[in-house]
Amino acid sequence: MLPNDYSVLGDIFIKGILAYIAIIFIIRISGKRSLSKLNSFDFIITISLGSILSGVMTNPDLSLLEAMFAFSLMITLQYIVTFIAVRSDKFADWVKFKPALLYYDGRFNYQAMKKERITEKELYEKARTENYSSFDEVFAIVLESEGTISVVDRNEHTPESEAKSTLENAHVPGQN
Repeated sequence: MLPNDYSVLGDIFIKGILAYIAIIFIIRISGKRSLSKLNSFDFIITISLGSILSGVMTNPDLSLLEAMFAFSLMITLQYIVTFIAVRSDKFADWVKFKPALLYYDGRFNYQAMKKERITEKELYEKARTENYSSFDEVFAIVLESEGTISVVDRNEHTPESEAKSTLENAHVPGQN
């Protein structure tokens, strides 16, 4: 379907370019953290920024100034939340998801898998995509706080490994 007034396309073009420049400028001021995907709140900010960018381009009633204000508001909210989270573990625990241990030392954690809505088949697929031919090579599988799944190699697991804190703080299947 073609537009009745082709000047709308020009408006979208100009507002799109200006909004793009504005979001780059705002993100440059706010720092790299604005683009990170460290937790669910970062994901929400990313989606919000994309939605605002889309809205300013396609909604003729939304001005560029309003979009810049919305961009700035989202970045400011992220800054405030991360500022407080860095200083308060209690607040950080409230706004961030904890990693979930889905598989540990030869056993699936069905309780965690059910809660996170992840199947055995999906864990087998993840192990395969990480080039594990057998679960004998896998020490643990963790659903990280930002939603990615990490596979901890049995041979690389040491008390000093990065996974140590997650594994120590997670519920281990079969143990109280």
